[in-house]
Amino acid sequence: ADPGPAVQRHLRRSGSQLAIQERVFELDSTPRIYLLAVGKAAVLMCEATLEVLPDSIFKGIVVHQEPTYQLARPDIQSFCAGHPLPDQSSLDAGLAVASMLAETEPSDLVLCLISGGTSAMLEYASPGIELAELIDLNQRLLKSGAPIGDINTVRKALSLIKGGGLLSLAAPATVAGLILSDVVGDRLPDIGSGLSVPQNVSRSEARTLLEQLGLWEATAPSIKRTLTLEPSLIGGYPDPINVIIASNRDLLLAARETAGELGFSVDVDEEPLLGEARAVGEQIAVRALTYPTEVHGSARIFGGETTVTVIGVGLGGRNQELALAAALVLDGQPGITLMSLASDGVDGPTDAAGAIIDGETCARIRASGIDPRSALSLNDSYHALDAAGALLRSEPSGTNLNDVVVLLEYGSGQV
Repeated sequence: ADPGPAVQRHLRRSGSQLAIQERVFELDSTPRIYLLAVGKAAVLMCEATLEVLPDSIFKGIVVHQEPTYQLARPDIQSFCAGHPLPDQSSLDAGLAVASMLAETEPSDLVLCLISGGTSAMLEYASPGIELAELIDLNQRLLKSGAPIGDINTVRKALSLIKGGGLLSLAAPATVAGLILSDVVGDRLPDIGSGLSVPQNVSRSEARTLLEQLGLWEATAPSIKRTLTLEPSLIGGYPDPINVIIASNRDLLLAARETAGELGFSVDVDEEPLLGEARAVGEQIAVRALTYPTEVHGSARIFGGETTVTVIGVGLGGRNQELALAAALVLDGQPGITLMSLASDGVDGPTDAAGAIIDGETCARIRASGIDPRSALSLNDSYHALDAAGALLRSEPSGTNLNDVVVLLEYGSGQV
């Protein structure tokens, strides 16, 4: 699940040959390699690529989230861009990418390194759409509880680089996408809004989604005008290469190995976590109460990414909301601990990555003067869990492979 090694497992150099999947490129006859790295893992993916191809990158752009990051390569531009909402740097990066790719020739190769956060961090908007309008729409979409596939359908309809638009910008060069999946189900058109994935973008579908979500009436006129016209079909580029180099499954397998080393009987749930965070948390906790107790204890591991429909004025994230909902079900129950964690180290607009709860969490919240059920109804899981000392805080991890939930039930043979 580490972005650097994942890149190098799929980007293999032997002498003057570079292999990506089954495709082999002769570096002697590929005079110019362009590099584009975007997302929360952009820095680690870029540096891993430069280790493989230290003298072969002609020009590049890295779009990341590390304000102090500096790359000692004048041929590679660096942009620190916004997430989860686009900002001016997102637009500046999009213009820089379009300008760079306008130079490409048929013998060139564009390495596109994509990770979580790409949809917000890189934007080349359709003409007439202002940044403030994009920010407003994205903010309302993220609060709506809509699944990421629907959100990205709207984003693609308003962009000249998403939804395979990068392929048109890079033509006639060949594009190779090395992709860290942050989307449940690993659907290539949804990861990073499908920069390097051929697809038909439907603006009428985007409009229908906005209407269904109750967001159409408040949408900016320029965006409404854009969505009344279908975009031209994208084509005229070489077949791209796209490979998922790591996903949530890799994270779950690593968690399984660790839990096994600690002596737990381990089960990885095959169904991805989807839907409203609080409902998922309740369901996992209810299941926990029905599992038989094992002598050596059990660890049940879940992966995916839930959503939160924000109706309150509190603070929190999907993992915190899931954990607080589970804590209410497990209130007073001994021997059960649940952890819900965002793999990027950032859960919602907070300084927490998630939370760890048990049967005593709600009692600790009440002792602080907070009613945990009221906090959940207000989407204020952060303050409730913070009062109980249940928040998990970490630095940004430099990757994003969705979320992991670990349910531990301690057996009679464990302390």
